[in-house]
Amino acid sequence: MGQVGGPQKYTPISTETVGGALWLYFYGFDNAAQRRLNPLGLVDGAYNRQFIISELHGCDRIYAVRALNTKWLDHPPRDHFDNEIFKDWLWVNSAYTAEVAGMETINKLIEQKDLQAPGYKTIELIEVQIPVFYGPFQQLYEKKGVYELAFNEAVSELQEHEKAALVGS
Repeated sequence: MGQVGGPQKYTPISTETVGGALWLYFYGFDNAAQRRLNPLGLVDGAYNRQFIISELHGCDRIYAVRALNTKWLDHPPRDHFDNEIFKDWLWVNSAYTAEVAGMETINKLIEQKDLQAPGYKTIELIEVQIPVFYGPFQQLYEKKGVYELAFNEAVSELQEHEKAALVGS
């Protein structure tokens, strides 16, 4: 457990902590089951911060590999279950957007020469996303094929970027 770039504490993932976080998310803090499952009242990062990008301000380049595409790639919601999937997709993507927005603003200010203070630099963000719909509810049941697809997309993007860097030098 430790502190990284802010007040957040990171702890190992366990069955108990995931169960406590799920119970917290669905039923709240103040009940006997929640106190039993999660006596410290911890909030799992999957619900608090799905993406850790802002702490990477010291990097020159960030590859954000995502199993959930920022574009809605499924049919329009047709029923209550579809609406819940859509709401979760919006929720996860809004968290990602917030994580990236500050970095993009600083990049733009540097580019426009409005921010020239020491310690600020442009960070290249390379987003790698799978080209198929994989909704938030589906992510509860990890599928090896989805993660292999994301891995292969990331490797391909990395190879293309490194090849372009070699040609440019």
